[in-house]
Amino acid sequence: MWTVRQQMRAGARACIAEVAGAGYDAVELVGYGDAGFAAVRDRLAETGVQAISQHVPYGRFAQELDTVLAENSELGCSYLVIQQGRHEDWLDADAVRSFAATCNAWGAACRDAGLSLGYHGYHELDQEFAPYGAATRWDLFAAQTDPELLFLQLDTYWVRQTGNDPAALLERFAGRVPTLHLKDTAPAADGTDTTVGDGLLDLPAVLAAAARSGTSWVIVEQEGDPGNALRDIRRSRLNTAQALRVAV
Repeated sequence: MWTVRQQMRAGARACIAEVAGAGYDAVELVGYGDAGFAAVRDRLAETGVQAISQHVPYGRFAQELDTVLAENSELGCSYLVIQQGRHEDWLDADAVRSFAATCNAWGAACRDAGLSLGYHGYHELDQEFAPYGAATRWDLFAAQTDPELLFLQLDTYWVRQTGNDPAALLERFAGRVPTLHLKDTAPAADGTDTTVGDGLLDLPAVLAAAARSGTSWVIVEQEGDPGNALRDIRRSRLNTAQALRVAV
């Protein structure tokens, strides 16, 4: 639903109906647009769209964790995702270890509420993928977080931006990526994103790796061209469905 964030802000109830009409029967929420929690909950039920996950800002976890857990349990979500860490969480190895401990604590609270917690990241690539020994701070974070308490939500666009192969990284973190953001890199020189399946991403290879690695959900996402998002989600869904028939 990050793809249609502009439309959610303009009219969440209408936007959810458009998403359902585009063929999506499940979504990952990112807030409630111009409506409140109850209105979005009811509209999802009316349109038959399942909220399987929600991206939640760091501040909400830190300040109103009980409310976050209650809302998403009522929505029927299986997953919660920390939208981003803070700048100070990735400054050095000690900061990464401290952030990992916080994530483990939140993950335990989520588990007790019947939810699985994940981390998306990639907001400051130069820090998260800064060298640490023979690996990176991202590898340190993965090692310091309990796989039973925190999963890693990879994003294929940002993985490519780090110089990594999304399919290879999925294999490397097999079993820890139950939900995956499918985001494609446009062939244009500015490196923005495009509709899934129309860019540089080897979509069949990524989907095959996701299937082998235990990924349960792939979530199409596009940040660029938000004004045409309702058009673009149809194209992304079509391309992904076609690639799935080849890959899996």
